[in-house]
Formats: sequence, C-alpha cells, structure tokens
Amino acid sequence: MKLSTFAILLVVASLLCIAALVAVPTHETTSSIALSNAPDTPTESEQVQSSNVSGNGTELPQPERDASTSVLGSQPTTTTESYVVVVDGNASNYSTLLAAYGELGTISDDRADVTMRPTNASAVRSLEWVVSVRRQSHGVRTTTGLNENISSIEADTIHRNGIQGDGVKVGVIGVGPAVSDVPYEGQIAGVRNFKDDEPIDASPDHDTAAAEQVAEIAPGAELYLTGVRSSTDFGAAMQYLIDQDADIVLTELAYYGRPGDGSSYIARQVDTATAEGVTVVSPAGNGRLSHYESQFSDPDDDSYHNFDRDDELNRLGGVDSAVAGARGQLTFYLTWSDFGSDSVSDYDFYLYNERTGNFVAASERAQTNGAAPVEAISYSTSEFEPLSLVVYHYAGDTDDQIEIHGANWPYRNQYHVPEGSVVPPATASTAVSTAAYVTPEARLADYSAEGPVTDRPGISIAGYSHLPATTYDDVFTGTSGAGPYVAGTAALVEEASGGVSPAETRTILQQTADPVPQPPERTGTGLINATAAVSSIYDLEFGVSTELTEAPTQITSTEGYEVVLTLTNAGGAARTQNITYDLVDSDGKSQITSVKTDVRVASGDSNSSKFTIDGADTERLDSGDYTHVVAVDGSTTATQNVTVVNQTTAYSPLSRFDQNNDNRIDRNEAVRAIIAYNTGGTIGGRQATREQVVSVIIAYNADSRIGS
Repeated sequence: MKLSTFAILLVVASLLCIAALVAVPTHETTSSIALSNAPDTPTESEQVQSSNVSGNGTELPQPERDASTSVLGSQPTTTTESYVVVVDGNASNYSTLLAAYGELGTISDDRADVTMRPTNASAVRSLEWVVSVRRQSHGVRTTTGLNENISSIEADTIHRNGIQGDGVKVGVIGVGPAVSDVPYEGQIAGVRNFKDDEPIDASPDHDTAAAEQVAEIAPGAELYLTGVRSSTDFGAAMQYLIDQDADIVLTELAYYGRPGDGSSYIARQVDTATAEGVTVVSPAGNGRLSHYESQFSDPDDDSYHNFDRDDELNRLGGVDSAVAGARGQLTFYLTWSDFGSDSVSDYDFYLYNERTGNFVAASERAQTNGAAPVEAISYSTSEFEPLSLVVYHYAGDTDDQIEIHGANWPYRNQYHVPEGSVVPPATASTAVSTAAYVTPEARLADYSAEGPVTDRPGISIAGYSHLPATTYDDVFTGTSGAGPYVAGTAALVEEASGGVSPAETRTILQQTADPVPQPPERTGTGLINATAAVSSIYDLEFGVSTELTEAPTQITSTEGYEVVLTLTNAGGAARTQNITYDLVDSDGKSQITSVKTDVRVASGDSNSSKFTIDGADTERLDSGDYTHVVAVDGSTTATQNVTVVNQTTAYSPLSRFDQNNDNRIDRNEAVRAIIAYNTGGTIGGRQATREQVVSVIIAYNADSRIGS
C-alpha cells in the first residue's frame, strides 16, 4: 500500500459552481455521492497552522482494511446498494431475470440499475450474459446561481434582430430543475424524471438557474428538462432527448471515478447524441487546483505513495494557503490506469488528520470480481482540520498512473497537477467543453478545469460566469454557470443558420470567440461572442437593407411632413428592429425625434415604416440646413439633407428666448440662454445653437426689440 497523489476530480465544484456546490452527477465511479455546500474559507482565527510534523518522515499508521468504512466499499450482506449491471445485449430483455435479484431502476441500452444486496450482486456477476456489475455512481453539480444580464453577450441585440431561438429544441440534463412557477414555464415542451427515489424538483435551485439562463438567451426555444442521478439515468435521459429531436443539450453535472480519456460510458453517450445531430455543451469541471496525477511512487518501500520525495501527505488547501485545512462535506476520488485491464492492482485511499495522527476516512474496496479501479472517500466536519490525502498500495503490481479528483473542493491542494483535470461528460471528443470566465474580473477562473484530453486540448470555449444571480442569494459561478451561455448561444446559431451540424456549430462558436490570453488547454479558442457567432451566419445568409424612400427636401414652418423608410429582409429568418428618426440641425443637435419599436420584417419580405411629423413641431424651427437621420437599433442607416424655411412674419428666431413676452431680451433671459447652450439644455422645447446665443447676447447688450 502506498500514499498516492491522486488527481482530485473536482467535478462537482469545477463543473458547476464555486459559490455553493450541490451534489450533481460528474463521474463514472461505482457509488453515488450527494454533495453539500462547498467547504468554507476559514477566518484568520480558524486557520489551521502548519503541523510541526512536515510529512517528511511522518510515520503513518498501518492501515487495517475495513471495507465497511469505504464510500464504495462492501457493505454488510443485509444492506442493499445500487448497482449498474451491464449485459451482453439490450438490458430490457433481461429485466424479469434481474428483478429476481433486487429492485430494478432505470434501464438504458445495455445497462440497468439494480438495488440489491452485495451477495446478490456477486451472484449476478456469475451469470453468463452479464458483462459487469459495479456499484452505481451519481452525478455531481458544478455551480450555483443565476445571471440575468443577457447584455453581457449582447443577446438582447440579437433578439431585436429577430433571432431568439425560435423552433430550436434545447434539452437540459441535471439533477432536476423546478418545472412550475418559473420564468421559463411557457417554454417547457417536455419533462422527464429518471430518478426513482425523488421528484425531479427535489433540489432544484442549481438546474433552475441553468434552465432560466438558457431561456433568457434563447427565449424562443423549446425546453426539455430531465432529472437524473446515476450514469444509467444519464444515458436514458440522453436517449429521451434524441427521441425528442433535440438540437442542443446542456449537461449540468459531472461524473467522477471514470476514465478521463473520453472512453467512459458517459462520454460515449455524448458522442452518440452528436452522431444523431445534437450539439452537446458540457461544463469542463472546477477541479484544476485540486487535481493530481502521477506514476505511483514508493521509494521507501512502505506501500504509501510519495507525492514529493519523502512526503506521503497531500494537504487540503496547501500549507501556506488561506484555506489550509478544510471543513464541510468533502468527497475525493482515486482512480488508476487499470480501466479495461485484466490485471487490476488494489489501492486504498485515506483522509489523514495530522493533528490527531489518525485516518478519519477510508476507502478500502477490494479490486476483485471485476471491480473498477476506483476508491472514494467522504468526510464531513464542522471545524477546520489539518487534513491530507493518502494513497496506499494493497496488492497487485505498482506500474500504475494514479489520479485524484475532489468532487467539492475547488481550492488549491499542496500537490496538484492542473493538466488533465477535465471530467466526463466534457471529456467526450465531440462535446463543446466549456471553461469558466470570471466576468467581473475579466479573467479565466483559476479553478476551471484544464486539458488536454488525450491528444486534444480538452476545452472548446469559455463562457461567462460569476454574474448576478436571482435563483441563489449570490452569483452563478463555476463552469456550470458558463455552460448555459454557450448552450443558449448555440440555440441562436441553430436558428440563424437554419440548422447546421454539431461540428459546424462548434466551429462557428470557436471561430468567432474573443481571444483570451491563455493556452487552448485552458480556454479553447477564447470567450464566447454570441453577436459575432450569429452575425457570421447572418452575413452569409441574411441581409436586411434600409432605404429612405420618401422624405421632403424642404420643410416649411407650421406645416407637417412625412418620412418613409423601407426595410427589406432577403434572409431566411424574421427580424425585429427599433427605428429612430431625427431631424438634425447644422450643429448636429436633434430638433425633432420620433421612435418606432419592435418593427418586425418577415423572411423574404419588405416593410415600410412611416414617421408623421406635426406642424406644431416645425413651427419654431429656425431657417437653415438640416438632415433627416434614420437609425436602426442605434446604428445610422440612412440620411438625407433638407432645408427649413420659416415664413412666420411675426416670428423671430429669438422669440423663444423671450420668456417675458415683452419683445426684449433681459439679463436673466440672456443668462438662461448661455446656460442652456453650455449644458445642452433646451429653451422653448429645443436646444440653443451658438449663433442663437450670440444673437441673444447682442440683443441684450443693445436693448433692442426682437420680432415685429
């Protein structure tokens, strides 16, 4: 047995959230873990001081294997557990036979969830049509919170252009969102709960936030919401969404204890969906700072893995970190490179308290009868403790690469390897794997998982995170907070393009991303840019032209006039725009303004918008040169020169400055004119020009009459 620095698969904290972590599927291990809130950061008085035992030469206690203490370990024969049974063929064909050994749960493809005693699990393993029997694992959430600021990706501008995700079907796979009394209730087209022990909305906040964010970015999309826990649930949910002809699927959870090379069952479900034309967006995880991976090393031949020469302890929070030590609900996974191998080594996994000198949690599952190369420990503490991870080699060869992931630990451990910290389903070769961008600080999140995955960068793109939340008291953080932005943008691209392949969608998102000064293993091609992504499709297929078709070249005071603008949409989707008309004087100041909102132009059609200006608006216009200016969504699209002729004989350009109506300009009236000009204010409903103010001052100084 050796101390092993195992890659902490920080899937829970990494995929979805740093603020408040809740249990969400994120691994392919053999047991289910439900996570609570993320561990707290200690106050100065609570911080655990470095132990006077450095770990170098530390005498660790000799383990006494007790499988009953393991999260994944054997249980008393009278206790039932959830197992996933993989068969040769379709599992539904064996449902009656499997029901004889325990209670059937979800059935999907070649696997079935069965709750049974360990003795029955051993009997099932011996059946000739059974490929494997493993304890079931549950997914883990990776973020909390909800952002309502869709302007951060300029989705509001895209919406005004008529692209809102209309006709696009978006599926969400998570532990389960709320499905009633929510802002997106009108967009829900389907709901399926694959958990057999609780309603879909038993703990809804996290996935409600994700669904609401997708709905805000793509308000025209149809939502298909699912609730899952086990890997079998995940497979069944993905098949359900395929059957519903989903265009986009967002996976808001991660699965630990599975191979990280894209070969896991979870990753294969993503590849299957992609082959069926579904774009799958998967948060990469939040475990970059706690992930560890290394060849097993035991130079002192005591069976403990050495993380660094003589050090067999990997301290949670590091040694000098502000979070040295830990409290809260802690869950860590150890895996090694025996997946798919006939020769399986046997390692044990421990959590060690340096202050007491005792193991406080252990996973000592025997790797026999086809058991997966996975150990997992779970420990809860209300006080900060000086805790360390320990890996011990129990049996078999030691030629193994070991890896550790922390399911709810987004902090930096003493020994960590950022590379390769991406977790399933984001490890799938076809997934749009999403990193987290800390929007308020304009930087990539330190905790955001990092590739590569085999020979690929492992990250496709970064999404916005750490933005204001309403579903939670704080903000929606983690890679789970970033995923909905990418999925919502993918839905807008789907509508704008008229339907492109998942590979083309991913290419569009990546090629239009804003650069981020990080390697592709951290941020993919950059930060999601929804406007650029949709505009790239719009430029190719759409084209809305604007033309000022009717506008007078001369305006006579006291007489009204009309301006007509024609919009032509040559593209394949309707667009909605806001139009503003201004009559601008020679100083560039608007003297008349009129606005039309939500002007919709159907695909392949033209639409005329008429602005009618009343004579009362022209009565006090000064004679001179002006310009008709038309702006669509804030951008000027058409202009035309026009001359104003004021024919009112009793009217002087200075009359509106004569507040006392005595045909003279007094001192107060002159001062008001100067102030109005300097501040951009108005007099008589219009702004004052420099020439007018000069005339007012001259009239005041001369004490002459104005008008007639």
